[in-house]
Amino acid sequence: MKNKNTFLQIGMPKTATTTLQKEIFPELCRYTKYNYWQDDITLFDEILLNKYKLLRSLPLNPIVIPANSLISLESLIGADPKYWEKNSIGIKNIFGNHAHILIVLRDPKSYLNSIYAEECIHSGVLQRPEHYFLRKSEYSERHTGPKFSIDDFNYNNLIGYYKKNFKYITIVKFNKLPELEFISDFFDITTIQHHHLKSLFNKKIHNRRISNVMVEGLFFINKVLNQMGLSLGIQGNNRSVDLLRKNKIPRKKPNIGKLILLKFLRKLNLLPALRAIENLFKMKKFELDFSKLKYINLNELEEMYEKIPDYITYTR
Repeated sequence: MKNKNTFLQIGMPKTATTTLQKEIFPELCRYTKYNYWQDDITLFDEILLNKYKLLRSLPLNPIVIPANSLISLESLIGADPKYWEKNSIGIKNIFGNHAHILIVLRDPKSYLNSIYAEECIHSGVLQRPEHYFLRKSEYSERHTGPKFSIDDFNYNNLIGYYKKNFKYITIVKFNKLPELEFISDFFDITTIQHHHLKSLFNKKIHNRRISNVMVEGLFFINKVLNQMGLSLGIQGNNRSVDLLRKNKIPRKKPNIGKLILLKFLRKLNLLPALRAIENLFKMKKFELDFSKLKYINLNELEEMYEKIPDYITYTR
């Protein structure tokens, strides 16, 4: 299937996609002949259904993408690098290999910070970084919490998957994204319109980073609850990986009274209170302590990232 003139931004996660979706792309479509996918209810539903199936390895539905469609869905690329190659093939099956793919890359340190906070704090799962970033010897699809195959985290491989499966792929580094160079290169707009879009991009921040105080506050509350056999987490986590690291995992069974208390505590939304505190005192933003995650080769990842051009389009 050929979906001519389809422009598709697929991620990476945590690279200002919300700003692009709310501030930039709808306005861009008003300037051009492109149609924004969220304005087409049928197309919107079909793409979301296929995204759901893609991320769960279910058979995909064939759909027809109207010409001149602009689509932005960062979750298509996948948060876990384990599935990056498989997802690239699925995306080709959904949209066709003629779709122009846009991928925004973020430097490894800030990206790992952001994806961990999103998957293990904002989500309500509440698990420590060492239980999220897993090596191949520890990785299992049957782990119940969010997981990130750190050994598969490779920028060059990611780019290679999409160069193999698509005729057009543009890579933009996060620090270069505010210039919106890809818009002036691939869309027929005026210089004034381009400047207006850039001003919109810098006007509003939609997703703010969480603070160290908020993270540690949540883990402290969770630790207190753990003493009663309870947890703030809304679903399972991967603490069992400690067995592979020869760490003892305490096992306690909560009684009925404690389960009722847990249900009550989970209905309490602690994040607004913690957010108010961090805003009041302008607290330091959360940062992973990589000295406790020595198995993550941050230097190698940073060297790989630095060698990638700030902005490049591949065609074949």
